[in-house]
Amino acid sequence: TEKSHALVTYFTDLVQRLALPSSLQQLGIEKTHLPDLVEGALQVQRLMKNVPAAVKADDVRDIYLTLF
Repeated sequence: TEKSHALVTYFTDLVQRLALPSSLQQLGIEKTHLPDLVEGALQVQRLMKNVPAAVKADDVRDIYLTLF
């Protein structure tokens, strides 16, 4: 919706104005860390049990890859 796009734009602009890191790479996280990140994410049951579909390691990995 229009409001949700405006909110994303607002936060994107805010991150840029504050010169905050906007990627995992800028935080010093390398792709070699992905297996540990994926494993950790899959163990957060309070999040995983609320997802309406089964989440696999490849799904989590794909999400992390968009953050580089």
